[in-house]
Amino acid sequence: MPYKIIRRNQLWIELGFDDESTLHKLPTRFVTTCMGVQKALNEWIDSRCAFESDPDFDGFDWDQQLVELVGYRGGVVPNPNQEVIYPEEIIPLEHVERCSKGWRWNGQTKKEDYWLELQAQGDIWETMPSIPVFSRW
Repeated sequence: MPYKIIRRNQLWIELGFDDESTLHKLPTRFVTTCMGVQKALNEWIDSRCAFESDPDFDGFDWDQQLVELVGYRGGVVPNPNQEVIYPEEIIPLEHVERCSKGWRWNGQTKKEDYWLELQAQGDIWETMPSIPVFSRW
């Protein structure tokens, strides 16, 4: 279920941080998807492998880097009280702006391929035929 929504409080369990406060760098209402977490983990593992021979490897804050990578693939929803969240409604965290109704996206992002994929997933509703409504009589 790549598009399953994961909230900030679930990330601590999903990512296994030693210190839950690492996630406090993300907004309380932060959300992402399983796919976003997986892509962040893959990028994080690749960067650790590339950096492994560096003398500063042990001193680097790897938890902080993982939170940053997850942050690029997550965000907030327009309405802070929204309980049901669809992936295509997530506003990328790196470029959100406050507005009178909550949050809105300013149209920019670093991980464009991820956000385009989420948007395309949401577009499927427009291609589905309408469901007929039957009346009893």
